[in-house]
Amino acid sequence: MSPAAGEEGKGLKRQGRERARERRAGGRARGGQSPGPAAPPPLEPDGGLSRRKRRPGRGRGGRGERERERGRRERERERGGTGGGGDFQPGLREGGRGSAGRGRRGSAPGTFQAGAKARRRRRSEAAAAASWGLERLRGALEAAVPEEKEARAEEEEEEAGEEPLSPPSPPFFPPKEELKNPYFTASSWNCITVHSSVTFSFLFKHRCPCPLSFPFYSCNMDTSKKTDPPVSVETVQQKANVERSPVPSVYIPEQGGYKEKFVNAVEDKYKCEKCRLILCNPRQTECGHRYCETCMNALLSCTIPKCTACQETIVKEKIFKDNCCRRELLALQIFCRNENKGCREQLTLGQLLTHLRNDCLFEELPCPRVDCKEKILRKDLPDHAEKTCKYRETTCKYCKSQVPIIMIQKHEDADCPCVMVTCPHKCSVSALLRKELNAHLSECINAPSTCSFKRYGCTFQGTNQQVKAHETSSAVQHVDLLKEWSNCLENKVAMLQNESLEKNKSIQTLHNQICSFEIEIERQKEMLRSNESKIHHLQRVIDSQAEKLKELDKEIRPFRQNWEEADSMKSSVESLQNRVTELESVDKTAGQGARNAGLLESQLSRHDQMLSVHDIRLADMDLRFQVLETASYNGILIWKIRDYKRRKQEAVMGKTLSLYSQPFYTGYFGYKMCARVYLNGDGMGKGTHLSLFFVIMRGEYDALLPWPFKQKVTLMLMDQGPSRRHLGDAFKPDPNSSSFKKPTGEMNIASGCPVFVAQTVLENGTYIKDDTIFIKVIVDTSDLPDP
Repeated sequence: MSPAAGEEGKGLKRQGRERARERRAGGRARGGQSPGPAAPPPLEPDGGLSRRKRRPGRGRGGRGERERERGRRERERERGGTGGGGDFQPGLREGGRGSAGRGRRGSAPGTFQAGAKARRRRRSEAAAAASWGLERLRGALEAAVPEEKEARAEEEEEEAGEEPLSPPSPPFFPPKEELKNPYFTASSWNCITVHSSVTFSFLFKHRCPCPLSFPFYSCNMDTSKKTDPPVSVETVQQKANVERSPVPSVYIPEQGGYKEKFVNAVEDKYKCEKCRLILCNPRQTECGHRYCETCMNALLSCTIPKCTACQETIVKEKIFKDNCCRRELLALQIFCRNENKGCREQLTLGQLLTHLRNDCLFEELPCPRVDCKEKILRKDLPDHAEKTCKYRETTCKYCKSQVPIIMIQKHEDADCPCVMVTCPHKCSVSALLRKELNAHLSECINAPSTCSFKRYGCTFQGTNQQVKAHETSSAVQHVDLLKEWSNCLENKVAMLQNESLEKNKSIQTLHNQICSFEIEIERQKEMLRSNESKIHHLQRVIDSQAEKLKELDKEIRPFRQNWEEADSMKSSVESLQNRVTELESVDKTAGQGARNAGLLESQLSRHDQMLSVHDIRLADMDLRFQVLETASYNGILIWKIRDYKRRKQEAVMGKTLSLYSQPFYTGYFGYKMCARVYLNGDGMGKGTHLSLFFVIMRGEYDALLPWPFKQKVTLMLMDQGPSRRHLGDAFKPDPNSSSFKKPTGEMNIASGCPVFVAQTVLENGTYIKDDTIFIKVIVDTSDLPDP
C-alpha cells in the first residue's frame, strides 16, 4: 500500500469518528434516542457507495483499487465473450480497452449494455441495503447499550494508528446443521427490537439476520404469534450452546465394540477377536489380530496377556493403532439406531453421532422446560413445547402473571392476589382481594382473639369487638392479676436467691477439695521424684554388680583350666596305677621295681593332695558364683531345690540333714538372710514332715540397720500344678528371741516351722515336678526405713 493511500484512509477514519461523536451528542440531546438512518445511503453513478461511506483503505493503491481492477477485468472478459467486435486483452490496465471498447459493444450492444447495467444496479442496491441495515442495527444497539458503544468508540480510537480496516464482513447465516436442529427455530434469531432479553454480545457475535437488519434475508418468525419467552430465547439458547460445545464427533461405546445394525454383512476381519463385535478404535498385535481398545486394555491387565486367537504372548510396546481399519469401519453403512421408531436413514458409522444429535427426527430429547420430565421425539418437540407441554406458561385472567398451565388452578384457588374472596369470619365486608385479606383479618370485628392480659392469667376469649369491651370493663381484675403475677415473681426470685447461696456453698466446698487434691498431687510428684532417684541408684548398683560378675567370671576361668588339668592328671594317675600293677605282676622280686612303685606312690599322693585343694577352691568359687547369680535385693527369695529324691535319701541316711539356700537381702544395703530346709523333718516333724526355717545372717551393713529384726516373714511351698494352691505360713519375729538380734557369728539360730508340710501331702500332690520343688520366702519391706 502506498503512503498516500494510507494517509487518505486515516483521514477518512478520523472523519468517521468525528461524525460518530456528533451523532452521539445529538442522541443525548434528543433524550437518548438513536438517530438511526431513515433511508439507505445515496448511490454513486457507478453503482457503488458514496465516498462518505467507504471504509479506510479503499483509495487508489489500496484494497478497493484491487477490487475495482478485478471487476474491470471481469467486464472486459464479458465483453470479449459476448460481443463479436473484438477479442479480450487481459493485459490492459486502467484506460485500456478491448477491441469493442467501453462505448462499443459488439454485435448486440444494446442488449448486453442493458444487462450489464442491471447487474451493476442490483449489486449496488444489495450493497447499499446491507450497509443501511448495518447502520440501523448499530444505531439501535448504541441506544440500547451505551456502554458497549463507548467501548467500541475507544477501540476505534486506539486503532487509529494501525493499518486500515478490511471491508465489512458478510452477514452471518446459520449453518445448515443448525437450521436442521429444532432448537434453532425462528425464535432463536429474534432481533433486539422484538425480544429485549437477547444480549448485545449474542447479537454482535451472530449478527442477527432478521428483517430489521438485512432486508434481503427474511426470518421465518411469526411476530404476531405469541411464544413462550423462557423457552424461545433463554432456554433454547442454552440448549443451542450445549449443542455447539466441542464434543466427540464419532460414537464410541463404553465397553467392547459396535452393536449397530449394518446394511451389508460385515467381514470377519472387522470383528474383535475377544468380544466378536465390530471393532471400536482397533488395535493390532504383532501376530496380526485386531482387538477393540477396551478389550485390549482388559487383556493387558492380565499377568501374562495372550492373544485369544493364536495364544501368542502380547507385548504392549508392539501394539499399534490400526487407523486404516478404523477409517474403513467408519465408512460402513448402517441403519439409524431409531429404525424401530420410524427413521429410515442409512448412513456411515462415523456419521451416527452427528445424525443422532442434529438430524434424526426420531431421537428422543428432553423437554427444554426444567420441570417437565417428558422425553419427546425431535420432530414432535416444537409442537410439544407450544401446545401439549403441561408446564408451558399461560396468563392468569386475574393478575395477568405467567403461570404454568398445570399450576393455574392451584394459583387461582390459593395464591393469586387479585382473586376476590370473602371474609372467613362472615363480617360485613362481603368481598375483597386476596392480597388485602391479611390486613383485613387484623382489623375484622368478628375475628377470634384473646385478652391481652392472657399471659397474666386472664382466660377471656371472643371477637375483637368483645375483647375490646372486656379490656375496658375488667381493668380492676387485670390489676389484681398483675399483683398476683408480681407476687409470684418475687417468690421465684427469693427461691432463686436461696438456690444461689446453696450453689455458692457447694462451689466453695469443691474449691477446698480441689486445693487438697492439688496438695496431694504435689506430694505424689515428690514421691515420684524420690522413687526415680532410687531407681537410678539401683540401676547404678546393678551395673556395678554386673561388672563384678564379669570380673568373677575372669577369675573363675583359670580355675576351670585347673579343673581340666586335674582331670588330665587323674587320667595319668590311673594309667600309672595300671602300669604299677603290671610291673608288680611281672617282677615281684625286682628291687628296682619296688623302688619305682614307691616313687610312683609318692607322686600319686602328691597329685591327690593337689586335686583335693583344687576341688575345695572350685567348690568355694562355684558357691560364690551361685550366690551372686541368684541373689535377690527386694526381700523375696525363690529357692529351687533339684534332685529332691536323692537329697531326701541323704537326709534319711543322715549324710546331709539340712540344706541352706543362697542368701537374699531386703535391699542393697539391707538385712542379709537365707532359708534352711530339713527334707526329712527336724524336731517334732522328723520323719513325717518337711521342716522350713528362716535364718538371719551377718551382713556388711548391719551397723546401719535397726535391731532386733521386726519384719513380717512368710514361708511358702509353691504348687506347680494349674490350681496354684500354694502352702504357706507367716509369723512376726519375737524381739526377745536371739534369732532376730544382731548376728555375732556367721548366722543366728534358725527360726521357723518344724511341721511345715506333711511328706504325704508333699509327695502325693503337685508340689514336686521333674524331681524339683520350689520354696518362696517373703519379707515385708513396706515399713522398712532406709539405712
